[in-house]
Amino acid sequence: MPDMTMPAHLRVAAAVKAIHSDLSHLASWDKMGKQWVKGEASKGNVDRIVHGLCEHHRREGRRGEFKDLSDEEITNIVNESMQTDALTKLIESGLRIKIPSN
Repeated sequence: MPDMTMPAHLRVAAAVKAIHSDLSHLASWDKMGKQWVKGEASKGNVDRIVHGLCEHHRREGRRGEFKDLSDEEITNIVNESMQTDALTKLIESGLRIKIPSN
């Protein structure tokens, strides 16, 4: 099996891009995944969604951009992802909900 490890200097940017990609396909997620996102989104916790996705993918170890993330890198991914409202819009569109602002 090929080594899916991504070089450290590319991980944060690649993970941010992957989170955007994941959430752009939210409408096709399974019911449990959608319920989790909707529950967090209903509380305005988009940052917790990003953090949770990073943790999930890191545990699974199947995607190179998440495989070897440190806790600090996850924090950086969350911070970078929250710089714009792009994820909020993707979630609102994918689940047809309105996320309250914090």
